Amino acid sequence: MEKPFIGAAERNKEYIFEHLTEIFSGFTTVLEVGSGTGQHAVYFASKLKHLFWQPSDLSERLPGINAWCEESLTENIFKPMELDISAWPNFTEKYDAVFASNVIHYIESRYVDKFFEGSKNTLKSNGLVVLYGPFKHNNEYSSVGDEQLDLLLKSENKSFGIRNLEELKNVACLHNFEFLKSINLPANNKLVCWKKKSSNKMLNGVYR
Repeated sequence: MEKPFIGAAERNKEYIFEHLTEIFSGFTTVLEVGSGTGQHAVYFASKLKHLFWQPSDLSERLPGINAWCEESLTENIFKPMELDISAWPNFTEKYDAVFASNVIHYIESRYVDKFFEGSKNTLKSNGLVVLYGPFKHNNEYSSVGDEQLDLLLKSENKSFGIRNLEELKNVACLHNFEFLKSINLPANNKLVCWKKKSSNKMLNGVYR
């Protein structure tokens, strides 16, 4: 099949990669949620050869992602798998990080909590959630373009929309994540990172 292609993914991949090099340093496995076309998965896996990259998305997008993966000579990328955020599966395999690019604003509001709950259950202790995309800060848009994008998203589905970063922080906190940092990137986008708190508890003076 002809590979799907999104120009924005091609334009932003290098900016994101420059920071993922440090963010994913020391990690071995990443679950990408909402891999879309598969462009990012193939590019990041080819650049971050110490990582095993797991693409995922809804079933109808898997053929396109697979087309990118099969054409790539990258060996550290797994076959794309189905993942529906509304029914997040219980993985036996735990990952070092969950990465999602331009996904959170396409998640219906009622499933944002499910996203962080699923990420928590999927990550190893001290694992990271890393989100890329546009965000509102204190309910203010970063640009007129973001406001127009938000209106477009809501015209498609009233439960879509650019998320307020402060609200995401609150939801993440409820699922045992601590906010790490927000990195400003071109076109008013950000790379936002949370860390899953260690689940170790001290019993009789010993961490278990």
